[in-house]
Amino acid sequence: MRTSFSGAAPPLSTYSLCEQTWIDGRRFFDREEDRKLSDEVQHQRAVLIQKALAAKKEGGDGPKDQGGKPNDKNDQPYSCVKIEEGR
Repeated sequence: MRTSFSGAAPPLSTYSLCEQTWIDGRRFFDREEDRKLSDEVQHQRAVLIQKALAAKKEGGDGPKDQGGKPNDKNDQPYSCVKIEEGR
């Protein structure tokens, strides 16, 4: 296992930062790649929030089959007795 650190602090110091971690020739962590992915996720989250706010502003509650009022046929509560009797 090889880990590269930045700064002048010793590797086991609380002030050191891990830049990359390599195990058996495979890179498991890269600080730069992690930063890029984090930025991308943050951007996607902002886009989704804006879409949700725009939909709410338009007054849409979404399709009825996705969280609307249940159908009349599904209004009956579940019961183990009904399942055992084959109803």
